Amino acid sequence: MRYTTVIQKAAVFIGKRFVQPWYHSDFVFLMSPTGRPLTAYLQEMSQFSNKVISDRREQLKKNSSDNIANAAADHMDMLEILLTVSGEDGEGLSHSDIGEVVETFLFAGQDPTCTTLQWAVHHLSQEQACARTLSLRNSGSFQPNLQHKHLAELQYINWTIKEVLRFNSIVVAVTRSAEKDTIDSITIP
Repeated sequence: MRYTTVIQKAAVFIGKRFVQPWYHSDFVFLMSPTGRPLTAYLQEMSQFSNKVISDRREQLKKNSSDNIANAAADHMDMLEILLTVSGEDGEGLSHSDIGEVVETFLFAGQDPTCTTLQWAVHHLSQEQACARTLSLRNSGSFQPNLQHKHLAELQYINWTIKEVLRFNSIVVAVTRSAEKDTIDSITIP
């Protein structure tokens, strides 16, 4: 529960930085009363994601390669894929690369599910024909032992969710900063 609290508090500070131009400078922001707590929150989030990665890596090491192959045939989650993938050179992703992806998923996954469901209910209440179709196509699909493999059969739900996300994007803005002034001899403005 502590992790979600940290994410919520960090999101408030990130929002402040985003809308207040004087905080766009890293130096000013990190020295400000807003930047110092955010740094602590980000470190705590990073420690949590590092623990998740380390625990899963140990779990995968304990399993034999046969078990991993069988799990891959059935279902692998995103972290398992990141830990087992290797490039053309045979090297896997670095711990920091995996950490960045995990932190993005953990941070980004806190609020969007709830928001998406709220928008879905709103849109379905406005579009009664779609709501009826959704109900008819999926009546009887929800069994007591519904498993991951059954989700492919719920195609209209998938279409509905994608349409809701198309109308109401969860990510309203993305900010980035260049680490270099030139890339492949092209100057970045």
